[in-house]
Amino acid sequence: MIPANSKIKQTTVEKIAKRYHVSGSTAASWTLEETFPPCLDKGWGKTQLYDEAAVDEWVLEHKPEAWVVAHPKQKEKATALPAGGPKDLLPLDRIGVLEGRFLSREPTPVATLRTYISRGVLARPDRRAGDGGQPEVTEDMWFRETAYNYITRPRRVRRKTGKSDGERREPSEFLRRYFEENPGLLTLEKIAELDGKEQGRSKPTALSTMRAYRSRGLLAPPDRLPNDGKTPEVDEPMWTPESARPYLLRPLGRRGAAAAKSDQ
Repeated sequence: MIPANSKIKQTTVEKIAKRYHVSGSTAASWTLEETFPPCLDKGWGKTQLYDEAAVDEWVLEHKPEAWVVAHPKQKEKATALPAGGPKDLLPLDRIGVLEGRFLSREPTPVATLRTYISRGVLARPDRRAGDGGQPEVTEDMWFRETAYNYITRPRRVRRKTGKSDGERREPSEFLRRYFEENPGLLTLEKIAELDGKEQGRSKPTALSTMRAYRSRGLLAPPDRLPNDGKTPEVDEPMWTPESARPYLLRPLGRRGAAAAKSDQ
C-alpha cells in the first residue's frame, strides 16, 4: 500500500501509453519486463499504479526513442546520443551508428540512409567537399543538430485505422527481427513473402492479391520506381519498411488469426 502522505506521483499503463505515444499493448508489455519499476499498488478496478518518475527513468534507459517523444526539448539527455555542439560535423556512417544505438539495433546502412535523403526523411548535407566553408571537409557532413533531428524524429509507434479496423497489431518476433536485420527497400515479392509468414501461412500472398490490395490503397504506393532519378537506382517498384509495415500489421481476420495461432 502507498502511504496516505506519500508524495510519489502515480501513473497507470493507460497514462504511460499516452505520455510516450505508444499503444496500450506496448505499454503493458513494458511492465512485464524484468527491469521495469514494480507496481506500487492497485487502484479502483484493480488498475495497477506505478511511480511516474521511476517509469520515466526506465524509459530513458531502455526506450530512448519513446522518451524523446515525451521530452522533445531534451533530446541529448537520451543516453544513446552523446552530447556535443549543435554545429559539430558528422559523416553519414556515424549517423547510421548513432541511430542504431538510439534504437538498440545494428547501425543503419549508409545505402539506407541515402534513400532517406532522397525521400526527404534525412536532410541533405549541411557541408560538402569544396563548399568553401570552414573547417574544410572532404565528404558530405551533417551538423549534429541536423542528425539528431533525424534520429529522434517522431516514429509512428501507435497506428490506428478506421473504426471498423481497430488498432494494428504489434509485429511478430519474426517480423521485428527481419526489419532490424534488413532495413533496406522491399520488392512486392518480398512483401508478399513476409505477409504470408506474418499471417501464419506456408506460402507467400499471391501477387495478384497484392496488386489488388495496392489498387485499393491497403498497400501504400511504392516509394521508388525505375528511372525516378533517385539513388540507388532500382529496376522495379520498391517500398521502404515504413511504408510496408502498416499493411503487414493490419488486423488479422478470423482465418488469419487462427492460422497465425496454429503456426506459433
